Amino acid sequence: MLTPENHALWHAGMSMHRFFLDADDDRFFVEGHGAKVRDQAGRWYLDARSSLWNVTLGFDHPGLLRALHGQLDVLPSMQTIRYDRASAVAAEYANRLCARLPENLTHVRFGNTGSQVTSAAVLLSKYIRKIQGEPERTGVVALESSWHGTGGLATALTGEPDMHDLQAPLVPGVHHIPPPHCPTCPDGASPDVCAEHSAAHLGQLLDRVGAERITALIVEPMMGTRVVEGAPGYLRRLEQICRDNGVHFIIDEVTTGFGRCGDLTLSGSLGVRADMLLLGKGISGGYVPSAALAVDEEIYRAVFDVDPAKIFPHGSTTDGHPLAMAAGLAVLDALAEEDLLAQVRSRGEHLREALGELATRQPVITDVRGRGLLIGLELTGPDGTPMGPAFLEAVRRACEQRGVLLNYTGNCITLVPPFVITRRECDQIVDTIDAVLQELVSQLESWGDDSAGQWTWDRRPGAAAASHA
Repeated sequence: MLTPENHALWHAGMSMHRFFLDADDDRFFVEGHGAKVRDQAGRWYLDARSSLWNVTLGFDHPGLLRALHGQLDVLPSMQTIRYDRASAVAAEYANRLCARLPENLTHVRFGNTGSQVTSAAVLLSKYIRKIQGEPERTGVVALESSWHGTGGLATALTGEPDMHDLQAPLVPGVHHIPPPHCPTCPDGASPDVCAEHSAAHLGQLLDRVGAERITALIVEPMMGTRVVEGAPGYLRRLEQICRDNGVHFIIDEVTTGFGRCGDLTLSGSLGVRADMLLLGKGISGGYVPSAALAVDEEIYRAVFDVDPAKIFPHGSTTDGHPLAMAAGLAVLDALAEEDLLAQVRSRGEHLREALGELATRQPVITDVRGRGLLIGLELTGPDGTPMGPAFLEAVRRACEQRGVLLNYTGNCITLVPPFVITRRECDQIVDTIDAVLQELVSQLESWGDDSAGQWTWDRRPGAAAASHA
């Protein structure tokens, strides 16, 4: 068994104490093929998470592997920051990428993570205000329950109060408005009402704080962690409010972009024009860290000819790394040549239909939502309240024991499989969730309606998936 004394790796975002409760030596992954991964014990798992939502082309895509190997052979590293001679592959990829994005987005700069380019976009907005004589425009608006990453400014933008409490004090000047829809809305309002309520809050905030003090709004077209999308027209309404008030409109598609929802960009398919667009995760197929900040011509021209001593002070050593650029080109080729976007739409529709049918037999599933291969399942207890994290963890672990990897946020299971998933593998996900819920819900019902919050699980290998505390 692993112990803190023989295992040096600190796993981010989880309790290491809990990790070591059942940390067997052969739990680590060593191989991947298609949508599946194998651990050291030889057990294969269907990864319905795409690692952390980023391995879009599967774990062994031949074109992506060839591109990386080829780039390693000729130019394994080169900078794009603070020097006027970047790699040729970075220049080629920037041109190819902008040609595929909404036509108003004409230029792009690269980063390593979604959190980095999220911060870069907001800092760029503030920078432009300063050089244009509006230094008082420093406020930023984001949505409650949104996710824009972690670290410094990104943490402040993310609309998670618990995370804010743990990392306070935060970067000042960030305002949060209600999301466009709460799947478990306490008022029971419809998505249309919630979306209008959210847009109205933006207008009210601009009136209260003063539009002249707000530099940007940042928004996800679909809030990925809970798979929440506003009603039709919601994003266009926000865009119009920003246009009317001179506020930069930043769209974060780190999760939804690069095919995840069935189009290269979800905002583009909805006819929304961003001043800045953020991309990440699947932009490189998840094989190497990469992210992008694409801007329209007005943003680009605002910083085109500034005093060399006052250049936008943001970037890092490995921005636009040649391996990331080669991977990006290979991903663009794969999306175009293998008809993967159509496959994402087809597989996603099949999954949602099958899960919707499952929901008719499993009342604990109270909502199935999403686009393409970004799907959420809302789980609600017998008393009508959201299922607690212990029950969701029991579901996750029981699915893992049956060979399916998934994750969750709150009471929402998120299914985010690779684009190369087969129809049979989609059915395997549904069948596994069905079997797990049948087992766990039957136990829950035998304990009574108040047991949802008392759920725990046995973490020993091979033990029963869950037990009642």
